[in-house]
Amino acid sequence: MNWKKEIIDIVSEIENAFSSDELAFLSLTSKIENPLRDKIAYEFHKRHYNKYIIAREWTDKSKTKKRTDLAILNIKGEIECIIEFKAHSDMKGIAQWGKEMKKDIEKSLLIENVKEVYFILFGNFIKALPENKNLDNSIKYYNGLNKAISRGFSKDNMIEKWENSLKKNNIQPDNYELKEINAGKYYDIDVKINTFIHGPFKK
Repeated sequence: MNWKKEIIDIVSEIENAFSSDELAFLSLTSKIENPLRDKIAYEFHKRHYNKYIIAREWTDKSKTKKRTDLAILNIKGEIECIIEFKAHSDMKGIAQWGKEMKKDIEKSLLIENVKEVYFILFGNFIKALPENKNLDNSIKYYNGLNKAISRGFSKDNMIEKWENSLKKNNIQPDNYELKEINAGKYYDIDVKINTFIHGPFKK
């Protein structure tokens, strides 16, 4: 199975698995990692339930006892693929996740017999905040988003900061797929989710 192609295909269509503007609401009012992870997991389940077991927050019960965000096992319960997720909400500080990515990959590769490991980072991106200032308490990381917008933070800036973080953590900076999820609108603003798909990593 070409898991990388499956991941890219599912991420490319994942906005259609949510109601109109639901994803925009979720991404600005909470961390988007779990809602997207869970929906992606279910899309995998729908595609492959006859041949593969899709497990959220799966724990390796053999030697490592490591827990993973999403595991794909064959029907015999043998591990095939692991996907780790992170989400960044305030745009500007995305570089912090390079170190966490390295830790997640190293942890997952310790699991016996795992064939492939992937890492997915979701990054919220907006060009403005809603005109209604009373929404500041409903938008998670409002102050951070406001600072990024006021400084003209762009998609290219986000990509540059992420790639610099990869280099700093000795991860190949150009070995990923970038997909933009159109999350819809939250009140009067468009919300995008820049999705960095890394892998496969192998032993």
